[in-house]
Amino acid sequence: MPTIRTRAAKTSALTQSELDANFKRTVTQKTTTYQVLISDNRSVIEGNHATTAFTITLPPVATADNAETGDFEVTITNINAAIVTVDGSGAELIDGAANTTLSQWDSATFQLDSAQTGWKMVSN
Repeated sequence: MPTIRTRAAKTSALTQSELDANFKRTVTQKTTTYQVLISDNRSVIEGNHATTAFTITLPPVATADNAETGDFEVTITNINAAIVTVDGSGAELIDGAANTTLSQWDSATFQLDSAQTGWKMVSN
């Protein structure tokens, strides 16, 4: 997904197409281990593997906190039978746990926690 444009960064008003682009969400499928990128901000990542469980790792909090918008968010959903584990980067936690798992049809949105030291699930 393109970087979200802000009026401050552009130093002038945003056009309608720039505003529309800020709300567009991309959907990508992953069938194997994946490291979430800053460019995945506001996107949906679908885990799609029928037989082999795999891990999707969130970006480091410090990197996500320095994203242009300061409100990094990604939704991860599991659309197939194998378990998808969502892991924080390194020792970073998700709602106080090292990781969380998504069974088939489970979905969760992840944002930085209020202390900007880990991740929280804001919907599950």
